[in-house]
Formats: sequence, structure tokens, C-alpha cells
Amino acid sequence: MSDLFIEDPKIEWHHNTPFAIARLNIKYAKLLTKLALDYENEIIKLDVNKNWVDNSENNPTGSRFTSYNTFLLDSAYMPLFLALRKTFRFLLKELNQDIFPCYIRSWYNIHREGLHLHRHTHEAKFIGSFLAFTEGSYTSYGPLKDSNGEDHVFTNYDGTLIITKSDMGNFHEVSKWTNQDHPRVSYAFDIEHQYKFNKNKSYIPFDGE
Repeated sequence: MSDLFIEDPKIEWHHNTPFAIARLNIKYAKLLTKLALDYENEIIKLDVNKNWVDNSENNPTGSRFTSYNTFLLDSAYMPLFLALRKTFRFLLKELNQDIFPCYIRSWYNIHREGLHLHRHTHEAKFIGSFLAFTEGSYTSYGPLKDSNGEDHVFTNYDGTLIITKSDMGNFHEVSKWTNQDHPRVSYAFDIEHQYKFNKNKSYIPFDGE
């Protein structure tokens, strides 16, 4: 695990929202980029989430997030799972919160030239992302449904791992991808308390004592 992290987790606060941010090594980021593309044809055969039908062409793998879980696709995702848990526990400690029984689901986004991830939010208690191949794009986070001057803009760097609070109050969006030679690849995560566990929403056990 120690050689997976090139930067240990730290906390940044933006608009009273905490972001736990770490960096994983680029070799591993490249591996997860390849895996996402390898599994793409398999993923796009799955059912689209009913709320994402209108955005399925812009987000072919992301719009199917309730139909699969990244961590069940390949054993190579286990280091990411463990890195997420380490970063998540770091965030909870900084917030003076105890570890609680929770579940996680994971999916990934592939954006080719001209595509982007529209502004949205999640119902989950915590959300996260891993930036596998994203440099040249940025992600905006803000408390309001529409983009405005209160947004905080993250320049995306490959290998970055982010976990933050959500509960429907942390809107985010990703800029249009302009690289015509290689698609943008990022992973997303929802972390939810066990009492909201739903076996039909692709969650798996994540943490708890």
C-alpha cells in the first residue's frame, strides 16, 4: 500500500465542504485507464439508469452506474478499494467522526473528444473520484444547482483520489474533453450508510466495525 501512494491524504476545505485528496502512482493510473477501456464494450451492453437516459450518449459507461460495480470487474481494482478506504478513514478522523458500517458502489466515466459530465449531485453520504487519465480537464464543485462564482475548480491531475461529503448538497461537473487522441477516464464512488443499503443498486460492503 505504501508504494501505491505518492502523496498521502490531506484535507482541503472549500465552501465549508471537506475534500480528502491523495495521489496514487501513475503506473497504477495507467493500468486502470486500460482496464476501463478493455471493459467498455461489456459495460455499454448493460441497462442505463432511468434518470440518465437523456445523457447516456455523453456518458456511455457512467449512465449505467447502477448496473455494475467496478470492484467486481477485476482483481486489479483491489488496491484502489484499499486506497479509498484509507483516504475515507483519514477524512472521518479529520471530521471527528467514528468509522461506521457502510457500503460502496463504483463506476467509471469515459469521455471522448467533445463530451463532458453535466452538473449533478448524488444522494450518497460521501462521494469520491479517481482520475485515471484526465489531464487537460477540470472539475467544478459548488453548493448550488447552477454553476456560479461560488464554485471551486479543481485542475485534474492523473492519479488523484478525492473523497468529499455529498447528501445532495455538493454539485459538480467536468469540463468538455478536448483530446482527440485518447479518451478521458475517471472513476466515481458513492459511499452510503448501511441502513440505506439496497441490493438492487450495486453496492458492496466497504467499511465498518
